[in-house]
Amino acid sequence: MKLISLYRFVRRRKTVINVVFVIFWTLIFLNRSRKEHHLRRDRILSNQPVRELFPYKDMEQEGIPVLNAIRQNSDHQPKQVLEPVRVREKTKYTPAETTTKYILLPPLVGCPSTGVLTIEDNGSIGSIMSQYAVLLSLARRDRKYAFLPDKLHEYLVSMFNDVQLPKLSSVGQCKIDFSKTDVDTYENLRKVNPRRFLTTNFLLKRGPNRAKLYHQYRTEITRMFQVKKERQGKREIVKKLKLDNPQMKVIGIYVEMEDYKLMKKEKKSPSTFLKKSIEHFQLEYSQTVFILRCSSAVWCKSKLKNDVDSLSFSSKPNIEFVGSGEIWNFLDDLAVLTGCDHVIVMRSLFSWWIAYCNLYESYAVFPTHEGSMSGNVRSLHLDWRHF
Repeated sequence: MKLISLYRFVRRRKTVINVVFVIFWTLIFLNRSRKEHHLRRDRILSNQPVRELFPYKDMEQEGIPVLNAIRQNSDHQPKQVLEPVRVREKTKYTPAETTTKYILLPPLVGCPSTGVLTIEDNGSIGSIMSQYAVLLSLARRDRKYAFLPDKLHEYLVSMFNDVQLPKLSSVGQCKIDFSKTDVDTYENLRKVNPRRFLTTNFLLKRGPNRAKLYHQYRTEITRMFQVKKERQGKREIVKKLKLDNPQMKVIGIYVEMEDYKLMKKEKKSPSTFLKKSIEHFQLEYSQTVFILRCSSAVWCKSKLKNDVDSLSFSSKPNIEFVGSGEIWNFLDDLAVLTGCDHVIVMRSLFSWWIAYCNLYESYAVFPTHEGSMSGNVRSLHLDWRHF
């Protein structure tokens, strides 16, 4: 009975079943044809050289955007193509760092049509250097015009070689209204409301040292923060030591009085940190000399020298308290210490810039402490030491 029922079912639906079979075998045939087509194509391509398959290969390796080359130059000649918009090149700093080349914005004519950036004009020298670096990096990344307050611009120009950002007064006739905000709010608005972000003028407040923003411009920023030649006289101290003994490693030590006292309040022995750091370089190199500088010359000679002299070293280090009886300022410290082979620094922003702008791109030693410096060292994968 079951067989009879099945037979009747098939006869009644014979047309439908035939259609299903036709569709099934048609799909199998098409799939097989497609595979054979790909096999034939692969055999043909495998016999052709790479340049025939991809004539823009050489141009891509030179960093020239392939799409621009195709659209603007049918002869495929790299020299006639526009400059690259963005090229990433490896540098000798760290695996985390890259140098990014951008086509700069054209000179501003008249008033800006989109939002611009500026920063506050106060703070310590370390804070100002950090603000400038963050401002420059955000302007490059977001393709915004950035300006420095007039007093701050004059202040930086009087000290450093190449201040690239113009004065705010250059657009004074435009009567720009700024929205004062911190970097976190700025970044959030960039993601949440791009249209408003594009048209808003931002005055960035002082905040944490966001080294990850500007690290890709390290070469450019450290060149900009080199002290002017006429103010590099104190660097002769380092040059003379190297000239007298080329095998000698000159290690700079910079101690800020406020940071030193704060570490004592936190029950972290700053003198022990100095001892460990000095002994580290004594083990690292056979010949060393230590140049010690402080933010306060009087405190350095009256207090810090006694602390250092009371330390017991396995091998007595050669420590020179330079600048005795001379007029020094932070520019002299920056000029001298960035010219040392290595530096030992505390935790302040100015200490960070002394280490970050080192002419030999060598590692620094800093105290073990959760803060801005240790966070930046970790995020940038810098090969610095801490004790």
